[in-house]
Amino acid sequence: QKGWNLINTQVVVDLIQGDKNRMDELSKSGAGLFVLNPEDKKYYGGGGDLNKVVQNLKKTFETLGDEGAHSMGWWFYSPKTLSSSVDFDIPQGSENYYKESYHLRPGWNLVGITSVMLNKSLMDVKGSCEFISVYSFGTDGGTWHKVSEQELQGKLSTKVLGFALAAKVSSDCKFDFSKSNPVPQIPNLPE
Repeated sequence: QKGWNLINTQVVVDLIQGDKNRMDELSKSGAGLFVLNPEDKKYYGGGGDLNKVVQNLKKTFETLGDEGAHSMGWWFYSPKTLSSSVDFDIPQGSENYYKESYHLRPGWNLVGITSVMLNKSLMDVKGSCEFISVYSFGTDGGTWHKVSEQELQGKLSTKVLGFALAAKVSSDCKFDFSKSNPVPQIPNLPE
């Protein structure tokens, strides 16, 4: 959407590997790309030439390490509404790498929603994480929405793929995807 968007890494990859003309146009019209590093709680990125921003981010992650890069959320400022066809499938054999990348640090973390989370709730995968607060950022005017306890229990669907959440935790923690979905309750017999 036009304005600020909280997106996942797969959308960023599509953006930078996609149409070069679109990237050049976005660079000239004031787009920006930022990531919150969970280690030092600093934003990296910038505006202007997005190709240079991406190259600088690659260098930054080489020095900081890329643990969690697949699970990160990113701020993207777009001067206009864009459409894109992002492939959210995780490459075969990489699913465990994605699952293991959900490592949250104390304080705020930007957490990308990927297909390893589909049909699960945040509570299903939270592992050792105890959420203090979770927020989504709406594209309907750019406002924060506090995610309720009930919404944390809701199953994530394809509608939210590509987005990210802001999650605040008090200590280091990791998501856990190893729990299988429980067998639903047996239906009651008729009266």
